[in-house]
Amino acid sequence: MKQLVEDFARYLYLPRLAGPEVLVQACRDGVALLTWQTDTFAYAESHDEVESRYKGLRGGQMVMLSQDSTGLLAKPDIARRQIEAEAPQVVVPGAAGTGARKRSASICQGQIKINTEKLLPNHVSEQVALMAAKEKAEYS
Repeated sequence: MKQLVEDFARYLYLPRLAGPEVLVQACRDGVALLTWQTDTFAYAESHDEVESRYKGLRGGQMVMLSQDSTGLLAKPDIARRQIEAEAPQVVVPGAAGTGARKRSASICQGQIKINTEKLLPNHVSEQVALMAAKEKAEYS
């Protein structure tokens, strides 16, 4: 964030801003948008070069930023892939005698998404699966 503020002040080809707080607020608003995956970007506290992943990655939620923040703005497609890859596994009960099935769930845009590659048994509604994923995410 700090580098971005400095770049807007230094490079003449970038639009002139009334002050650095305008850019900071625009970044806050962009990260908080529920449509960040298609319209803006995500925010990360840092990037681990060794593991090739962002740490403290967030999108679709409010973040506290200042012009001195050392965090990074992340491209939405890269951020989405990481969030989905790190999604908690949720166990959904199967039909009698079939055991439980693992489902992946991710929290994006304030909603829980469930990977529906395999169909749920008829007696288990999607709503029950969403509730299970939400409870799992809240207690993790």
